[in-house]
Amino acid sequence: MVCFTWREAFRAGGGNQPSKTPRVEIHGNQDLPGSYLDPAAGCRQIPAVHRSKIHHPHPAGHVPLPALAIGGLSMALAAGMEWLGILPRVNAGIARIVSRGGAETFPKQLPDWALWLAAAAFAFGLAAAILGTPGPGRRVILWLSAVILVAAWAPVLSLAAHAPDIAAPWIATVWSGVCALVYTSRHRMPCDETPASPP
Repeated sequence: MVCFTWREAFRAGGGNQPSKTPRVEIHGNQDLPGSYLDPAAGCRQIPAVHRSKIHHPHPAGHVPLPALAIGGLSMALAAGMEWLGILPRVNAGIARIVSRGGAETFPKQLPDWALWLAAAAFAFGLAAAILGTPGPGRRVILWLSAVILVAAWAPVLSLAAHAPDIAAPWIATVWSGVCALVYTSRHRMPCDETPASPP
């Protein structure tokens, strides 16, 4: 309960011009939100402001299910590009970049299951890592590091006389990171919440 009372005071040397100065009396342990003082209101009840009533502009986010959805979407994108014949052309372009002779200069190739296993590992793992990392700056650094790491496979495979067929893992990694960054920008992630300080 908060009571507003008023007392008359005369200004120093002011003669008959009284001025009213408020005196606030607080009864009970109540939070005091901002309010205009009304002399005619007398004693008023001001409700306490609870932290649970404060609404966040973004909904609460999660990690497991969104990571599975983002990883699956990234794998579906890579598989669709493979079915459309886009990935073979991308792999041929990468081979021309790392070797003057193109794909014909590499006598060995990695098995398809190894490439798709690596794509799945990066698609699901990167999504979970970004969703569980606090701070937008750290998430962007994590995404760029994964993209550069996958891209660095191309010269390493070429030195080992293997065809640098990294299109599927690289596209899955790029798309997984983009989707995870968009999700974290529109949701309140558990790792971003500051723990309440003890009273």
